[in-house]
Amino acid sequence: MNRQVKSLTKSIARADLIFMAIESLILFLVIENIGKLTDIYFVGKGSVAVTLSYFLLLIFFFTTPAYKAPFILLSGFEHYSKAAIDLLKIFTILAFEFFVFNLQAGRAFFIFALPVAILLRLMGRKSLKILYGRQVRDIPVFVFTEKDYIKKYLQELFTNVKLEPENTFSALSESMSRFSNSLVLLHNSKDFSREHDQYASFLVSKGI
Repeated sequence: MNRQVKSLTKSIARADLIFMAIESLILFLVIENIGKLTDIYFVGKGSVAVTLSYFLLLIFFFTTPAYKAPFILLSGFEHYSKAAIDLLKIFTILAFEFFVFNLQAGRAFFIFALPVAILLRLMGRKSLKILYGRQVRDIPVFVFTEKDYIKKYLQELFTNVKLEPENTFSALSESMSRFSNSLVLLHNSKDFSREHDQYASFLVSKGI
């Protein structure tokens, strides 16, 4: 991975880890207050166990390549909808934990904690976009396509978009130095052939 994108990826990952820790702490406070609102308390140190499980599950789900790539911050609705779905998966696992360890406040937990958790997670990802969105937008984008509307769309997301002549698509490996610290988009509206797939794999192997 090139230096600029690698550094940006690490910065975003560290910030998101801090957000996840804060979200888990807030969730712990919500759990602790569920008992006061419902007269149903977690058994023993159940609230600590659930909070720790939640934090570890956040790390598991939200440190995958789908979230680590800086460009995901610009994808809008798809980004946030995926985050919400992954939160539902996490709470499904927590529900199983309630059953296995016979923890209390299961229903109350979902009524109060789930909406709070989803809101906090979406706010956390939105905060990353606010903090690092400009840096992501400044990454050069080289577009290999015959469609100008794709360039126009990308210009709304990135500040430095270059539409490459189609005939340079086959000579990709001869000009690798041009693509340092950049994003390369390969698009063919007719047929994404095995040859094109080889180009994509070659770029990924070079960290582009």
